[in-house]
Parts: sequence; C-alpha cells; structure tokens
Amino acid sequence: MTGPQPPEQPYSPEFRVPPMTPVQPGGLDDPADRKRRMRMGILGAAIGLAIPLILVGIAVALGLGNDTGGTDAWIDSQFFLLAAIVLASPAQLVAGVILAMVQRTRPFGVGFLIGAGIGAVIMAGACFVPLAAANA
Repeated sequence: MTGPQPPEQPYSPEFRVPPMTPVQPGGLDDPADRKRRMRMGILGAAIGLAIPLILVGIAVALGLGNDTGGTDAWIDSQFFLLAAIVLASPAQLVAGVILAMVQRTRPFGVGFLIGAGIGAVIMAGACFVPLAAANA
C-alpha cells in the first residue's frame, strides 16, 4: 500500500495550460448515431444551399420577366437585379455566418453561405452579361 499522495496540481505550472480531459466513450463512438448525424448534416447543407438559390431564381425571374421590350423596362430590370445583389447578399451573408456559428445549425449555415455566394455570382451575371452583350 502506498501512503498519502501529494495533491496533483490542476495544470502544469510552466505552461499554465490545464491538462486535456479524456473523451468519455459513448455518443461519439456510436456508429448509428454518427450515421444519423451525417445524414442530418448533409440534408441541412442541401436545404441551406437550395434556399438562396430559390430566392435568386425568383429575383431573376422577376427582374427579367417584366421585360416589355423597351429600353426603360430593360434598365428597370437591371436596376432591380443590382438592388437585389446589393441588399440581399449582405443580409444572406450575415444570416449564414450566424447560422454557421451555432452548433446545431452549422451544416445549414455552411450550405446557406455557399448558396449565397453562388446566388450573388448568378445575379451579377444576370445583371452585367446583358450589358456586355449590348455593347459588343
């Protein structure tokens, strides 16, 4: 038998860093739970990617759909698309970052950020490609 042990220091004094605690077996090692989390993460990312792209599709349809053939209508549609880029993209980026910071909504937030980036590129293309084609 051993005698009383000296009290263990809570952390190494030379580094002032607390020691790592071992991971308890259970939740992270369960294959069925890991598979469920993976499916939910992929589903959340896919939905997060789809929502901004649906919004972009609606904006492009509204912006380009009201073309009556005149120059004023064409300028109005381009202005609508440019306003959608300027106003919607920052709001989507802020929402995506906030969603990505929360643990339970992280896959959805990452998909939302990717979708917002793709949507901004699509809307910029829909806004500026007709300008380039008209000048060519």
